[in-house]
Amino acid sequence: MAEDEHHPLTDPGVRATDPAALQALVHPLRLQLLGQLRRHGPATATRLAEVLHVSSALASYHLRQLHAGGFVEDADEEVPAEQRRGGRERWWRAAARSTLVEPTRAGDAADAIVRDYLAVVLEACFANARTWLDVEPEWPVAWQELDDFSDVQLALTPDEARRLDREISGVLGRYRRHDPAVPLPEGGAIVSVQYQLFPEARQTPPADA
Repeated sequence: MAEDEHHPLTDPGVRATDPAALQALVHPLRLQLLGQLRRHGPATATRLAEVLHVSSALASYHLRQLHAGGFVEDADEEVPAEQRRGGRERWWRAAARSTLVEPTRAGDAADAIVRDYLAVVLEACFANARTWLDVEPEWPVAWQELDDFSDVQLALTPDEARRLDREISGVLGRYRRHDPAVPLPEGGAIVSVQYQLFPEARQTPPADA
């Protein structure tokens, strides 16, 4: 998704990323680690490993790869001393709230990296929804009743699809973005809004307008 002035996600917490840098994210565990830091704030490799059920060594390795790619930063200075276990373990934070990908051209080496990255993102989106279904019975009824997994087929031109995407983004932009540094509102929870917009794949592509 390219950054533009009309996109509500364009703010200081969102950074456009060179496609080649996405190579650091083409790994399911790295995407999960970055997601945890974006949702819940600074953490150590050990704490992240406990949540994601992997070894601390594995989490630490992939955090270093994310750091090399510029996606996570050192957070030792902003963590209170009482939260540290012995003061020796490194704390990490997400470098940006969201990542926007610069446009690429089909056939370019960068385009292949972007496609690999998007494939990992789609797998993560499915895993998020699957995990919610597994824990849904544990949540209050009010939350159980509001989940929505819809599949709506529309007949659109490219211009109409582009307008729809911007309208959806505009609606999302009117609501409070989650910030791990800000307490949730009373009775609130972190809500994940996932939506995809793409042509139905099992059809003959139309001729260029």
